[in-house]
Amino acid sequence: MIKFSGEERIKDEKGGEISTIQDFWSWAYSNLTSNTQRGTYAEYLVSIALDAKAPTKTDWGPYDVLSSEGIRVEVKSSAYLQAWKQDNISKIVFGINQSHKYDYNSSAYNYDAELVRQADVYVFCVETCQNRNELNERDLSQWDFYVISSAQINKKLGAHKTVTLSKLVKIGAMKTSFSNLKQAVTEAYGG
Repeated sequence: MIKFSGEERIKDEKGGEISTIQDFWSWAYSNLTSNTQRGTYAEYLVSIALDAKAPTKTDWGPYDVLSSEGIRVEVKSSAYLQAWKQDNISKIVFGINQSHKYDYNSSAYNYDAELVRQADVYVFCVETCQNRNELNERDLSQWDFYVISSAQINKKLGAHKTVTLSKLVKIGAMKTSFSNLKQAVTEAYGG
């Protein structure tokens, strides 16, 4: 997979330069309040904190991030504020579905295998700001990270498909900052 720098030029059919990859990124991914972009951004933040092995994001993988120590991590994100108009802040809820293993190389799911949580550890990322005028997704002091092993989720929640933030805390998810995220993931993996 090619990792672009952003300086690469987009050319029209006659070879004329019309834009850059950076311009595309800015156009497509600037709204970090959007659920889709926030999720990808959260994966990026976790990959930085964990010194991830992959140089780029892999879509449709069995987990989101592979740490430098080989820990498979699933990243989930949620926020009180959304991209759309809200009358009230959102409740923090995360999807924790089990899944069939997906083989990225053959582009196929193994439907014969049992449903499982394929990561070793989950990181739940919460954009905590509740005032739209103060919202700044780039300010990591506005983020909380909750870490728990898949084994704990399996033991405490079984086949549940979603979990609230309060339930995560109740079953032992460790709240941490971005700066301490790598240590928290290592501890959750070892425990």
